[in-house]
Amino acid sequence: DEAAQSAQRVSVAAGGRQALTWWGAVDNVETVSLVFHASGGGLSDSATPEGGDIPVLTYSASATFGTAGMLDQAGARQEQVALPKSFTPTGGGLEVELSPSLAAALVSGLQVVETFPDRDMPISLASRLLPNLEAYRTLTDLGADNPALKTSLDAAIREGVNGLVRTQNSDGGWGWVALRNSDADLSAYILFALSRAKDAGAQVPAASIALAQTYLLTSFGSGEIREGWQKDRMIFLAWVIQESGAGDQLSTQELVAWRPELSPWAKALLILILQPTDDANAALLLQDVNDAAVRTATGAHWEDVTGRQQNHASTVFTTAVVTYALARVDPASPVLVDAVRYLVSTRSSQGGWYSPYDTAWALMGLSQALKGTGDIQASYGFSASLNGAPLASGQADGSNAFNPVVTRVPLSDLSPDALNTLQIQREGGSGRLYYRAYLQVDRPVESAQAVNQGI
Repeated sequence: DEAAQSAQRVSVAAGGRQALTWWGAVDNVETVSLVFHASGGGLSDSATPEGGDIPVLTYSASATFGTAGMLDQAGARQEQVALPKSFTPTGGGLEVELSPSLAAALVSGLQVVETFPDRDMPISLASRLLPNLEAYRTLTDLGADNPALKTSLDAAIREGVNGLVRTQNSDGGWGWVALRNSDADLSAYILFALSRAKDAGAQVPAASIALAQTYLLTSFGSGEIREGWQKDRMIFLAWVIQESGAGDQLSTQELVAWRPELSPWAKALLILILQPTDDANAALLLQDVNDAAVRTATGAHWEDVTGRQQNHASTVFTTAVVTYALARVDPASPVLVDAVRYLVSTRSSQGGWYSPYDTAWALMGLSQALKGTGDIQASYGFSASLNGAPLASGQADGSNAFNPVVTRVPLSDLSPDALNTLQIQREGGSGRLYYRAYLQVDRPVESAQAVNQGI
């Protein structure tokens, strides 16, 4: 129409050219269609941009609000979703994920592992290898029939093992950057990954394992060990040395004496070290770990109490390590169910956790816990509705145990002035339904406040 037209008059010499610029205001649309028309001297022509319609990019600030939960018996759970009142969103939507088993939530998390940055750095290689490996071992142990997933995991394991062997230093350790100075903490993490891969049947050079064991045995106990975080780290090194098959070269007496100063995650690993030979002290440590659980509406978690920064010990990491250990030594523990619920509920909207390291440990903990849940044999129906209208549905059974049901709702389907009721429904049967919902809204950037989360 005339309102959407704008003309300019210029003089252009024969064979010359002239640049013209138009300014305009664009509504909240996805694309703009433009037609350029020129006339002069009795001649005229028209053209459109070579690339077609021009996309409209909205300069906005995105915010995400989430909730998660678990239903282990027939019933319904309601979550209320409200759009912001302080601004009118320029875009976004509501995403709902229903996982008919812990296996489905696990597979969803494994997809995030493949997006880790700096793929060839040793820490990234190990953080992709370990969750893929533990998932593969878990599925194999449970006799789960998912050939496509196993093929994918097998390829990821080969890639991880080859990358770690290639980046090993001549002293047997690994550096934070490939072939730089070795770090004992990182090297223990990687040795654990390689030894687990070897136990699972992957082709890992025996020389790489032996060289890494020698490096860690040399590092174990070297220098003064005064601080609690140092003792936590020595427990980690000792556990990896034992897991890799060289535990007969260690003495555990000093480790037990550190018990009052250890963080929950180090105590959990010490349980695994002691359990084969020292049931009495292992039982005391298990009681310590259970007593240290922090229970909230989202489940149970554990906090590091010594050196969070030095050992990269976030709450998710600490909870994941405890979950991993409890699932191995006490799979019937009531607190284990709440720990799983906490880990599942703290996933980000992208499906991972705070960092690649946290994500790797969380997936390892969930993989180990999966063995005791019976989720692979789940059998029940489930559904979700929004404001009474059907949103998604599915059936938990052997063939669908690995397939989360994911649906996304545009903001236009949500009431801006009232609470929107999201109802999660689980029918009778065996198994657990895990769900999470994320409301993502974009706001005009000029009205967004600066983010301040410290350094």
